[in-house]
Amino acid sequence: MTYILIALAVLLPVPYMLQLPGPVFNTLGDYQDKPMIDVSGAKTYPTSGRIDMLTVAVSGGPGRDTYASQALGALLHGKETVIPTEAYYPLDTTREDVTASNAVEMSSSQDVAVAAAMGQLDRPYKVHLLVGDVVPDSPPRRNCARAIGSFP
Repeated sequence: MTYILIALAVLLPVPYMLQLPGPVFNTLGDYQDKPMIDVSGAKTYPTSGRIDMLTVAVSGGPGRDTYASQALGALLHGKETVIPTEAYYPLDTTREDVTASNAVEMSSSQDVAVAAAMGQLDRPYKVHLLVGDVVPDSPPRRNCARAIGSFP
């Protein structure tokens, strides 16, 4: 009986994800020998110090199983947060959906950063709204649209 419980804990996927602190990046520094922030077309000034960005790693989710033993270990160690998968993703979400959504979010965050910089410099820019997907008979979904800045 004990062997059966151990086998289930190792092999049984559970509907949970694990969140844990990821690496920290100095946004004023370099990553893989390239500047984290690169400004072209405007005067720049040397920087000093650090502006650290903490990333969050996630284990599990659509297309990536978390097993009962992992979730139990995370609860016991207290270094990871165990959350229900459906708190972040509808039950029918696929791995491809997550990858596409992540790409949209990264691109959108870069556009927002450029718009913030343009606003700070009092330079004009236009905002266009693009709708990426509309699902019939569903509540409004996060990431279905994003704003794009266009710069003269």
